[in-house]
Amino acid sequence: MMDQKSTIIAYNADGTVASITKTDGRLTWVKTFSYTNGQVTAISKWVQQ
Repeated sequence: MMDQKSTIIAYNADGTVASITKTDGRLTWVKTFSYTNGQVTAISKWVQQ
């Protein structure tokens, strides 16, 4: 049986991480990152899509 788990990292134009998306092949969750002056100011909880 093939493992369907995956992680996708999306980046902003400046190279910072915009979001992380995880899936188990059935459900998907997303965590987003916010920045001020290049510094992380907030990281969301995992949100099921």
